[in-house]
Amino acid sequence: MYISKKHISRRAVLKGMGVTMALPLLDAMIPARTVFANTAAGEVCDTGGQSATCNANCTAPVCGDGITNTAAGEACDTSGQSATCNANCTTPMCGDHIVNSAAGEACDTGGQSATWNANCTTPCCGRGAGRK
Repeated sequence: MYISKKHISRRAVLKGMGVTMALPLLDAMIPARTVFANTAAGEVCDTGGQSATCNANCTAPVCGDGITNTAAGEACDTSGQSATCNANCTTPMCGDHIVNSAAGEACDTGGQSATWNANCTTPCCGRGAGRK
């Protein structure tokens, strides 16, 4: 390519075009999760419903907020540990290595050990390892 009898390399042209093409895109960028958010009305995000980055009520999904957002990976959310939910928003289950006393677990070693039964209870002679 020759302009005014001066040679411009293809590389220089492509590098220049890359910057020219990228600048309008950079100017158009806005912070994540605020595409449609009305921050004056208190919205943190607005994705048109529940998503991995936004609750249906336009708040950010956080474990413990009392709103179960399955798209964000929450199986449950009771604002803390309960009989139906662990504090980390997973379903309580014996063997998950999370002690949930509200769900009736006395321990959770992930299985039977010298000090705990496989069903997350303390061993007691005479009641059977499978009963609580």
